[in-house]
Amino acid sequence: MFIKNFLGESANAKACRIINTDLLEFSIRQTFLEAITSDFLIIENKSLGYNIRYLLRNFRFNSGTGITSYDGESLFENMDGTPKQQEQWKLNRRKAYDGSFMHYLRSLYTNTTRQEGFLTYNIMNRTAPLQLDPKLVDMEQFLFTVDSNFVELKFKRRFYIYHDMKKASVEDKVTNDNEITQAMYKEGSIMTLFLENAILDKKGSYIDYKSFYIQGYWGKKRLGDQLPF
Repeated sequence: MFIKNFLGESANAKACRIINTDLLEFSIRQTFLEAITSDFLIIENKSLGYNIRYLLRNFRFNSGTGITSYDGESLFENMDGTPKQQEQWKLNRRKAYDGSFMHYLRSLYTNTTRQEGFLTYNIMNRTAPLQLDPKLVDMEQFLFTVDSNFVELKFKRRFYIYHDMKKASVEDKVTNDNEITQAMYKEGSIMTLFLENAILDKKGSYIDYKSFYIQGYWGKKRLGDQLPF
């Protein structure tokens, strides 16, 4: 349970291995499974070509709600490999980045979400199946400059985000219900603010790890798909 919720559910996550799981200290409280480490976990990611040293500050999985949260410090080291392996790792990293949450946050910072291929929709209801407002959302209205290094993202709604360069390149086109396809529902993500706001920088990093509540496609991609900032 911990491995799946910490590393994620993707092909990249399945290629990961935690070398020193003996460092993990677990505790159970009601519906919560919690974990910490006193030293760096050593993680091999053979799909992306990284050795990762991860100091887990806290991990919490709520079996009642299915919500996972974790926070820690990560150090990435490139694996040694043949030229063929290096090229494959480069391709895998590019694929992991395109359409990722980091990619989306970086495009939010520069206000280039449409140019980067992201389509953002308002979610109109609270329960499944989702009902989306077919009119695309301009995220600029929810961004506020903090200083030369940070912007604030602030909203009180749920957004559905889908990455498709071809669809996003059609300027000012309103999507109709027929164009919200099964692929979009399968590969899209739901973004909600867990806190009042989120403070972002240009690298796609945010100050408080509890800022967002993420579901869907992004929610399944955790440490196994993480890239260095």
